[in-house]
Amino acid sequence: MRQAAEHAVVVVLILSGLSCATPCIAAPGDVCPTNVTCEGELLLELCYPSAAPCVGYGGSSCSSDGPCPVGFGCYDAPVGRVEAAVPGVVGVDRSALAGVGDRYWITGIPADSPTEFFAQLHIVGTLEGDATGEARVGEGYGLGTWADYDASDSPVDATIVVPLMHVGGEEFLVHFSIAVRNQGSVYSPTRALAILEFGGLPPTAVVHSCQGYNLPVPTLPMTWGRVKSLYR
Repeated sequence: MRQAAEHAVVVVLILSGLSCATPCIAAPGDVCPTNVTCEGELLLELCYPSAAPCVGYGGSSCSSDGPCPVGFGCYDAPVGRVEAAVPGVVGVDRSALAGVGDRYWITGIPADSPTEFFAQLHIVGTLEGDATGEARVGEGYGLGTWADYDASDSPVDATIVVPLMHVGGEEFLVHFSIAVRNQGSVYSPTRALAILEFGGLPPTAVVHSCQGYNLPVPTLPMTWGRVKSLYR
């Protein structure tokens, strides 16, 4: 597994060799940012940008909280969930991606002085054979943290973190995504799921978002000092 902070401006998500033909996150000022799901087979890559807060099979609206169909990505922005899965078909290169960009703001923290806190992406998944996966989380278009995985890391249970600092009520953009791929050389089914959480906030804090993120702020087992050491 490799993990690093990135410092390039990213307007289009490019993960695990799977790219989106259109911007995966809308520019600030739109009603809500645009999310995306992508799937690929051989040289064919299809992406489904959507303003819907929850998307499942092939860009369709979500009908349940169940897992993504194999071969696709899905997301549920109100619970901070992205998921991607591909089948293990020998001789067929398959990939899938799900990405969410949302504008968040926090109440219950001071509006006159910045509060340090963090966003973390908790990743779980199973990779076999030549399957690989990649996860990213970042603020805005410039800074972020990514990690990639292969079968030697399976079962994956990991966390990547990005530090944040804002005043109460101030909007900020966070994007997060998960991607998986297998090259078809061997039977390599894979599935990866990631959940966005916020930590380092006082018990009075409540996180809101344009797309309806409504999870309570959890008590995460990580200190702010540990976050900074991971990010460096």
